[in-house]
Amino acid sequence: GGGISFYFGGMSFTKKTYLNAVINGCNISNNTSRESGGAGGNGGAICFRNNSTNSLVTISILLNSGTFNGNTAAKKGGALYVENTDIKHSVNLPSSAVINITDNSVTKAESGLGGAIYISEGNVELGKANITGNSSSYDGGGIYISKGSLDLQGNAVIQGNAAERNGGGLWIDYPSGNAFYVRGNTKIVNNTAVRTGGGVFINNGNFVVVPGSNLEVTENVSKKGGGAYIIGTLFVRSTSKFTNNKVTYDSGRY
Repeated sequence: GGGISFYFGGMSFTKKTYLNAVINGCNISNNTSRESGGAGGNGGAICFRNNSTNSLVTISILLNSGTFNGNTAAKKGGALYVENTDIKHSVNLPSSAVINITDNSVTKAESGLGGAIYISEGNVELGKANITGNSSSYDGGGIYISKGSLDLQGNAVIQGNAAERNGGGLWIDYPSGNAFYVRGNTKIVNNTAVRTGGGVFINNGNFVVVPGSNLEVTENVSKKGGGAYIIGTLFVRSTSKFTNNKVTYDSGRY
């Protein structure tokens, strides 16, 4: 990673073990991960790799509060690159505990994934979070998740992110189940994708808005599915608004 790299592997455990890396109140800004560097152009701020094959080990990043601003990666994860582990937040956090991931980018032409966050084979839980102004040269202007899921459990704003191909705000692939949960008050606003899914692109999986939640998807733009493009199912069980999304070819929801 441009700022910090973690690598886990090769340790032996004989009983169930939980390992957590805690990020609390940090400001990690203006770092760069180049393709020629040790992290291979992944994780402008932090690169976290778990190569352990030990089934007794569960590893999580507790992302409680902090700021990631102006970081750049060549290939994946403008701010955070996470492989084979989960991103979570602690329960009962104070209202001041906010994650701000802003103005980060991935830059390699036709291959940059996850302007703010890239996660492979893991799940993301976020409480109060602002994912704003990030950009990707390919897919996932804000967040890119491969073989994993996103669970927004608090007040989240995903705004002003841009992708050169698909998923201006979010790009998610989770063929085995529910890819995207909204459990709190979430706004997906003013994101853009050149091709598909200005707000949300779900390649496989379900988009679930649970009872008691409020979802606003508005003023997102793409060629197809300005608000959301879903290869799967949309389950809306609470207050949701898809308004003023714009497309150049197809409907606001596809």
